[in-house]
Amino acid sequence: MKAQRDMAFWALVVAIGTIAQVCVGVVGTIFLIHTLDLTRMGLRQTREANRDTLRAYVYAKEATVDWGDNCVRVVITVANDGQTPARWFSLTGTAELLPVGSGDPPVIPTTEKALAWSALGAGSERTAPYVVQAVEELELSRTQDNYLSATGFIRYETIFGEQMISEFAFMQLYRAKDRKTMQKRTGILRVFAEDT
Repeated sequence: MKAQRDMAFWALVVAIGTIAQVCVGVVGTIFLIHTLDLTRMGLRQTREANRDTLRAYVYAKEATVDWGDNCVRVVITVANDGQTPARWFSLTGTAELLPVGSGDPPVIPTTEKALAWSALGAGSERTAPYVVQAVEELELSRTQDNYLSATGFIRYETIFGEQMISEFAFMQLYRAKDRKTMQKRTGILRVFAEDT
């Protein structure tokens, strides 16, 4: 009888030990799955951070204007400060002469057709003339207090297939026959934003 009681006691101890091992195994498996999920999330965030570090950052660095023989030519310097090239980029813009004081300002006809280029290397720049229109010098000289406003946006694609957009806005007081760097206008512009 004592032998049966001892056997029953040790069978109970073994059963409790087995149940405890199963519980520890289940809890361990849950923690392992959670650790794998956190590792996967960390890898995804690292990949995105590396992509953001490496991708192209294309923007309008500066703008110049030529008041030529009856034409106005705005030239945008497009720069890529990223570590990888942009697959392609396009520039669309308009220019208009706006009044600061009195008088009727002339309207400069503009082209809103996008100009496209095949690529822009990492750390490189390219000049992009985007407005070349005939304007009578007499029209430009009849008012004195005008400024030229040049606005637009650059669309580009990174090597990761993301399509991005950078807006720009420049202005310059009118000075006939003068090539000069335009000033950046203040305002809220989207730069390096995903193109929606």
